[in-house]
Amino acid sequence: LLQACNLGISELSKISFDSMVYPNPCVDHATLKFISKDEWVKADVYDMNGRLIQNLTDRQLDPDKHEIAFNTEKLPLGTYQVYIRKKSGNETVKLVKLKSN
Repeated sequence: LLQACNLGISELSKISFDSMVYPNPCVDHATLKFISKDEWVKADVYDMNGRLIQNLTDRQLDPDKHEIAFNTEKLPLGTYQVYIRKKSGNETVKLVKLKSN
């Protein structure tokens, strides 16, 4: 038997949606959105073979919400991983690149 999992408001507030890439899937551009503390942040795009494709940031950032727009027009079609490394915790966000019209 399957058991239901009910989440109340207090449990939902503990779920973190700090980092995302939008639009996702993307065609010619995307934006990485994340939250940082007062810390050094390095964010890179990797292909599924682990090759570094693009560095998005590698610097000290103030505590705040951040958005980094980047061009994906020349990326081949496929799936990518955006790795965000920071002292407060590393994160990985999946990015899908679609064919342009």
